[in-house]
Amino acid sequence: MRGLAALLFCASIAGCGGPAGGESAVRDGRAGARAEDDCAPQEAALGGTCWSAVGTRWRVDAEGPGGAYHFTLALLAAGRVRADDHDGASPARDEWFQDGTLLRVFLGDRFVEYRTRVSNGTVLIGEAINVRGQRWSFRADRDFGEAPCAADEAHLDAACMTVAGTRWELDGHVVAFLDEGRVAVDDDADVTGRWEQVGQALSFTLEEGAPTRVAEVEDASELRGTYEGRDGSWSATRVRSLPPVMHE
Repeated sequence: MRGLAALLFCASIAGCGGPAGGESAVRDGRAGARAEDDCAPQEAALGGTCWSAVGTRWRVDAEGPGGAYHFTLALLAAGRVRADDHDGASPARDEWFQDGTLLRVFLGDRFVEYRTRVSNGTVLIGEAINVRGQRWSFRADRDFGEAPCAADEAHLDAACMTVAGTRWELDGHVVAFLDEGRVAVDDDADVTGRWEQVGQALSFTLEEGAPTRVAEVEDASELRGTYEGRDGSWSATRVRSLPPVMHE
């Protein structure tokens, strides 16, 4: 449902769930060192391992302002989310962030946020809040096992990835891959560029009549490619999105 579009994940998880090397990025801490000292800022120290939410999938149940609702989430690479909370949901508008044990998922252009403190990788129990200030609790149960990527997503090591909703530094400009296949350059309101992704294959133009750039999506932080029908190469570095200030 639309009113549940951008929720805060403010919950706790108990009992570490997925296998090492599975859907989420889990790596062993250094021998003799505390996991907290070894984990990256985007990882949670859980039971001697470093746990990342990237690539995990969840079934969400909640009792919101409009009644009970249920939907699924897939936390994609590059901080995007594939959700089915309403018909218009899109990774171009849904995103997630992890800071240590704090996991935040925003849906519907940050209309609703789900927030949780991760204590294991199996169950999330937390709070959601929307831009109207309405709050409610939720529970999310982990889905394990292999799941195919969507037709417009690339399969990376531990997760699926779409460029939808992402921003990149390219030739001194910031290029944004918007919904409905649109490409914006430096937030210009006059959007005439187009993009398309089929599996790993990405093609896009920066403006109408501009050369078509092509690439294989193989990395969540960098794109490298060539031009269609002409010589030359190009590269782009992803501009990381920043979450809003968190209010209790």
